[in-house]
Amino acid sequence: WKDRITKSAEETPDNLVLYVTLLVCQGKLDDAHNIIWPFVEKGEPWISSYARMAEQIPSAAEAEKWVNRVEPISKSNIAARSIVVGEYYKIAQKTGKKADFQRVVDLASSDVDNEQFNTSVISMVADTQQTLGNNDEAERLYRLVLKREPNNALVLNNLAYLRYEINKPDSDAESLARQAVDLAQQYRFNNAVRANFIETLG
Repeated sequence: WKDRITKSAEETPDNLVLYVTLLVCQGKLDDAHNIIWPFVEKGEPWISSYARMAEQIPSAAEAEKWVNRVEPISKSNIAARSIVVGEYYKIAQKTGKKADFQRVVDLASSDVDNEQFNTSVISMVADTQQTLGNNDEAERLYRLVLKREPNNALVLNNLAYLRYEINKPDSDAESLARQAVDLAQQYRFNNAVRANFIETLG
């Protein structure tokens, strides 16, 4: 079964990714790595698939080791780089360590303005900048996302919250918060998220 999936991986990569992800979920990290790594070395989309598997690893330390393996070879591909940065962000969220948040900023710094950089990950970098107290850069990145996705309710809310947090509760902040609330209702966000948006609006 394993040999058959591996041999047909180029034609049906999703089968191998699923199989290896199951191994990761079972804690068989060495087996998982050894099976998929020869494909990861070939480049995308294997790099991104490998990086995303870190989300299935409960231990932040083990997840970090997993992503550390693929980080060096992600540098040549913007799509892969953004996924790797996103995984480091999720690790920082688990640990709460300033150094881990700073790593997110450092790794994203040269690519975050690239149009091919994943907008969801730009939002993560913006949140990281906000966590580190770099509010001007956080606002710039939130607005960068909104240029590409003007109806991104989560980013609208985050930017509104940021402006309130840094004592800029102006009409722009209120407008942003109101748009987020309206979009959350339009797209039927769950009640917890909608309540959070309404709290931002005040």
